[in-house]
Amino acid sequence: MVMLKGREKEHRRIYELISTALEERHPQSIMVRGVPGSGKTETIKAVVAELKQTMKVVYAYINCTSITTKTDLYRRIHNIVTVSSATKKEQNKKEVVLAASEALKQTEKVLFKQNTVLVLDEIDYIANLDTARTSLANSIVKKVFDWPLQSGGKVVVIGISNELDFSEKVLPKKRVIMPEVVLFTAYTVNQLIDILTERFSDDENVTSDAIKLCARKISAMNGDVRRALSLLSTQLEFEDELEEEEEEEPVVLKRPKIDVHSTPSKSRPSTSAQSSPSRTPKTHKQILSSLQNIYSSPAVTAKIPLQPRIVLACILRLIETGTEKKKTQSVQFSKLLETYDKVCKKMKVEALNHEALRDALTTLTNNSLILMKKDKICVEVDLDVAKRKIQDDELIKSMRPLTEDETVKLFEKLAKYIGGNIKLLLEREDGSYCFRLHKDRVFYCSEKLMKTAAVVGRKELISFGTCLGKFTKGGKFFLHITALDYLAPYAKWKVWLKPSAEQQFLYGNNILKSGVGRMTEGTESRQGVVVYSMDDKPLGFGVTAKGTADCRRADPTTLVVLHQADLGQYIRSEDTLL
Repeated sequence: MVMLKGREKEHRRIYELISTALEERHPQSIMVRGVPGSGKTETIKAVVAELKQTMKVVYAYINCTSITTKTDLYRRIHNIVTVSSATKKEQNKKEVVLAASEALKQTEKVLFKQNTVLVLDEIDYIANLDTARTSLANSIVKKVFDWPLQSGGKVVVIGISNELDFSEKVLPKKRVIMPEVVLFTAYTVNQLIDILTERFSDDENVTSDAIKLCARKISAMNGDVRRALSLLSTQLEFEDELEEEEEEEPVVLKRPKIDVHSTPSKSRPSTSAQSSPSRTPKTHKQILSSLQNIYSSPAVTAKIPLQPRIVLACILRLIETGTEKKKTQSVQFSKLLETYDKVCKKMKVEALNHEALRDALTTLTNNSLILMKKDKICVEVDLDVAKRKIQDDELIKSMRPLTEDETVKLFEKLAKYIGGNIKLLLEREDGSYCFRLHKDRVFYCSEKLMKTAAVVGRKELISFGTCLGKFTKGGKFFLHITALDYLAPYAKWKVWLKPSAEQQFLYGNNILKSGVGRMTEGTESRQGVVVYSMDDKPLGFGVTAKGTADCRRADPTTLVVLHQADLGQYIRSEDTLL
């Protein structure tokens, strides 16, 4: 079986996993992940076709976009497997409509009889069949991925998803066997050129230059090979229609314009070697025009990161204010650099250095928005199109340094726990560190990491460095449990819990006098303290309701420490920590 071009490595990996599992009766499930148009489904089909040449295996492929209920999924699997394993005489009799109560049981019965490769394409869709009350342990996805183990290695389940973290989101973290992940990255320029060249090798209308142009543009966008194939196929149809129109023209009505630029169809080869160069630019223009229509949607616009959008905004500003050449839509790099620095200061955004700024310009170039010529930058699209690329409210909600008021509130909160040791967070031997605000949350990170995060789109950026906490709507700063790693080493005031009180605290409860093992001498009331176990493991932090002196005189049921955060929140509040 011929492997898919550019996917030889993935093909061999999947083939090895399936064949080994079925031969050795080793329970195996596979999660195939990757961006759309990266050859996931076709590679699986090629692998199964190769498997069938060496062993008897039933292949059940289901596109989950058409599945509406769990029972529907079980029935579909049951019927495909029974029909595939039946003889030709039996096939018409085997397809049955199972009752809902029997669907799962009967499906597992036929599945576990023989070697079966079950492929669930667009598996994301069946995850939505579970209700809000369904736990991960009882989810339909878990049930499906349990079949390899339950069948004794006779069933191999393959899920295909465009989401890169699908299995982590829908499967319990503690499983006997986790799916083997095979990642399909987007096609590179060279891979696209090879695929397109092979596909259109018999079409003399498609030139190598047109293929290279299409490959470069598609690779810069998303690497979707289906889009590239569709684009060139559409171009062929356009040229064939143009050729038909030309042939229908009366002889007396000469159309030099069409004669010069038309591309010969496959059925009527060119008779003039000189006509080819004049046709190529028109082909290129058609490709670029199609690409501009495809990729001018708001969904694609949002994928351009923040810094490139700021740079593009600066370029447009210089052109529209007349300080640069409006006719040629070009600006000098030195002038752009000056304007960019001013804009970043106004927006309170960290400006990129020259090298990183060049990377931002490259991003705009790859999106066919600008063209760099030595020290000059030219806008390649209409100014209105370029404006749509930067019209995004998220531009205002960008990562930025803290204001003076925000810095004071942050430092006051940290000082309650670590006192003057705050300076140790900033003056570190391993480099310069800083605080940055992103979506009301304060992050602590190295300046190097901060500059890297600055070029990621705001919607795509979840977190960077360590989130210390967030500002509430009332303007107060609230520390998160994620700050514990930086509070504990520098804590000045501490409380140690007895083993009997640890569980209560880790469930989010306050600390009573009966649960306190010891406390730092001299701790006052309303003082921030880090809470430890008796063997010096940090568990969280809180605020004292009683000082050391008052605590000695208090009875066992007296409230001593008000709970602020604990390690149990990593489980209880996983969705809201970041």
